[in-house]
Amino acid sequence: MKKKLLIFSVLLFTSVINSQVTRSKDIDNLDAPNIPVIDVTVSLKDEDVDVPFAVLEIAPKFETCKDSIEQDAKSCFFVKMKEHIAKNFKYPKEAKKANIQGRIITMFIINKKGEVENLKIRGTRNEGSHYLEAESERIIKLLPKFIPGMQRGKLVNVSLAI
Repeated sequence: MKKKLLIFSVLLFTSVINSQVTRSKDIDNLDAPNIPVIDVTVSLKDEDVDVPFAVLEIAPKFETCKDSIEQDAKSCFFVKMKEHIAKNFKYPKEAKKANIQGRIITMFIINKKGEVENLKIRGTRNEGSHYLEAESERIIKLLPKFIPGMQRGKLVNVSLAI
């Protein structure tokens, strides 16, 4: 019984292979229309793409972090960013009086020149969170000029969210 099954399997396999070869030959024998081929020149467009900080090869740096090697440079960046926020943060009087608290997400780009741009701020949308959003904007606008980030050997815009 096993021999018959083996022989049947071999015959089936051979039949499938032969039909594939026959179909391939049929396709090769088709008369294809004569299509003219023209030369095309393709050039790469140098596009500005915002590279997320997390995947960036060489992160933007505060001036005080410029001698750091790459992994240390990212750590240095976040340490200096926390120091900047702590040093400059002033809880808005109106928010303090009204006991307004909340989480603020601040997104921005550090461009190829090392400047902060495209600032977007999202608060908890609680009543009075606009006070905290305004303070976040003020702090980010106080950031110094950075040494720009790089990807594949070219200066790039770097997107961040804090």
